[in-house]
Amino acid sequence: MKLALLLPLAAAGCGAGLHRQVDHGRAYQAAFDAQADLTRSSAADAAYPLAGLEGLAIRYRVGEAAADAEEEETVSESESGR
Repeated sequence: MKLALLLPLAAAGCGAGLHRQVDHGRAYQAAFDAQADLTRSSAADAAYPLAGLEGLAIRYRVGEAAADAEEEETVSESESGR
């Protein structure tokens, strides 16, 4: 008698896990998309101007990276002109 009740309950329970997995995947994707949206008001309000040594260091590194990229572009253009 107990086994007759246990089998249908176990079969129904196995199907519920699939639904939970799909719902978790949807929720994860929605949360990821919301966090990646930098135009949302909470992200725009949290943005602050960089100042002090941290700001100077970041600006310096960005300038170096831009200069390196321009240099590589110039070198590749001169090599392609040969």
